[in-house]
Amino acid sequence: MNSSVQAGRANIVPKAVKYLNTARMIFKYVIEAHAKIPDVPVKIKRRVVRLTPPPEYGPSLK
Repeated sequence: MNSSVQAGRANIVPKAVKYLNTARMIFKYVIEAHAKIPDVPVKIKRRVVRLTPPPEYGPSLK
């Protein structure tokens, strides 16, 4: 039982990392799009800051 639980956890970690990287790329794209297109709601910007603030954007948006 114990080994199967550990194997399950080992499978979850790479998926989570992959998901985080994908999410980070999407958020970065959203921020860049927002800089080019002022019509995008400000809510998206705030949400991005709360979830994964990139170092270059984070402090200036808070």
